Amino acid sequence: MKKRLFSATLLICCLALLINGTMAYFTRSKIVDNVFTTSSINIAINEKNNIYDENGKHHQVDFTDLEFNNVMPGQTIGKIVTVSNIKESSQAYIRVKVEKNFINQYKTNKSDLSTDVIEIDFNNDNWTLKDGWYYYNTAVDSGETTRPLFENVMFDGKGMGNEYKNASCNIGIIAQAVQVRNNGSDVWSAKGWPAIEIKK
Repeated sequence: MKKRLFSATLLICCLALLINGTMAYFTRSKIVDNVFTTSSINIAINEKNNIYDENGKHHQVDFTDLEFNNVMPGQTIGKIVTVSNIKESSQAYIRVKVEKNFINQYKTNKSDLSTDVIEIDFNNDNWTLKDGWYYYNTAVDSGETTRPLFENVMFDGKGMGNEYKNASCNIGIIAQAVQVRNNGSDVWSAKGWPAIEIKK
């Protein structure tokens, strides 16, 4: 499966203000440079899979390092999706969109196949669905990671007929973030979400 990663990053800009100050008697006049720097946000999407070694010990590996061939109807694939606010970034509100589609063996879109057979165990305790986006309910501090948006992808054993033969499932993840400071009282009142989604 392919991974699409998009992060919303606020650019760092500097404003230099020159102030001419005339001092009192026996002092000098001087120029003071005041630099004001805006905060920045940088996020990363994490996709992990749980595996167990021959001794039964649990490990998490990057999902993109794995290939799942010959997936059968009724099978469950572990796909743990979280979003990290990179260290030294400002506190951020985060939202994620999940896009499901099928492609056939010739890598062309199979839009005639219903994606309803792909079931995802969304975490509705920490994330809230609104207008097609899953919003993380609380602000994410610098260096912190959200609770998983979901952990498993299931394929409907009854709804998948022969028309799904040789089809591949693609689950795209789009994440966006905006700053918390001076931006509303919570994720629902925050402004500045990117209006344009960049497609890979």
